[in-house]
Amino acid sequence: MSADKPPMQRSFIDTNVLIYADSPDEPFKQDIAAQLLAELRMRSLGVLSTQVLQEFANVSLKKLKLQHDTVRKRLSFYRGFETFGMT
Repeated sequence: MSADKPPMQRSFIDTNVLIYADSPDEPFKQDIAAQLLAELRMRSLGVLSTQVLQEFANVSLKKLKLQHDTVRKRLSFYRGFETFGMT
C-alpha cells in the first residue's frame, strides 16, 4: 500500500467550504478550502447547487462583509463547477 493520497472523486461542495475559502478569521480552514476548491475545479469534479450559491452570496455579503464585486468574482469562478438547480 502506498502513502499516496486516494484518488479524488466527484464531490458535492457544501456552503461551508465556500464560506471557509473566504473567511480570514480561520486561516487554516481557509487554506484547505481554497486548495480543495481549486483542485475540484481543475479536475472537473466539483458539484454545486443553486441553493449553495445563494447561501454563499447571502453569508458573504451579510456576515463576511465582502464587497459585491468580490462576491460576483467568486460566483463567476464557481460557474466552472457543475451546478444543479433545486426542485
